[in-house]
Amino acid sequence: MIFHLIYTITGSLFLILGLVVNLKPDLFKKLLITISDREIFILPGILELIISLALLYFRYDTKIPFIITMTGILMFIDGVFYLIATRAVKESIQMLLDMEQKYMRYYSLIFFLISGIIFIGGYL
Repeated sequence: MIFHLIYTITGSLFLILGLVVNLKPDLFKKLLITISDREIFILPGILELIISLALLYFRYDTKIPFIITMTGILMFIDGVFYLIATRAVKESIQMLLDMEQKYMRYYSLIFFLISGIIFIGGYL
């Protein structure tokens, strides 16, 4: 089914992002600096909107539609936030840039959690 492919790709993206944040936090910070300096908040915003709509579209094909629905809605809100509140996003990015290595590893757990939810949703 196509939803398996979408959930696999989406889960893999979050898994890779979690690994980058955990193992190479400097690379993640460079990406954040690039996004902030060039003010290209539209790219992560649109990407997050696409992912959230795909999750929401296929939520009833999973065994955990409520959790997938909540994940999709939160991602949708975050994607809209990227598009309309650029000043607040810049401040959030600055907070992430000031974060210590130890706390960046904790931050990567969020991406691992989202990845796990999406993988479980796609294959349960």
